[in-house]
Amino acid sequence: MNEPGKRLWNARPTAGVDQDRTHKDRRVDVKIGPGGRIAIPEAFREAMEAGEGDTLVAVIDGDGVVQLTSASAALRMARRIVSEAIPGEVSLSDSLIEDRRREAGR
Repeated sequence: MNEPGKRLWNARPTAGVDQDRTHKDRRVDVKIGPGGRIAIPEAFREAMEAGEGDTLVAVIDGDGVVQLTSASAALRMARRIVSEAIPGEVSLSDSLIEDRRREAGR
């Protein structure tokens, strides 16, 4: 339900997408439909690499800000975190095998 004095969102975009599909602005107003459903604009779904039937992860912070993440976006973030934490020349599988051999030798 909408609280008195709270602004209702509407489906009119407040920003567009350039012809090359890059975002001019990352904000679009959407309307809450029946059952609390919202439609994610096409440009946003494309940027998230999410399609019909995909599962999104929704996270809400203490200020009520909701973040939606697709599986492909979560994978990209995880890969980036790992690549920043582990130098490219390090082989995790080789390191694991070496650790297991040391343990077996004890």
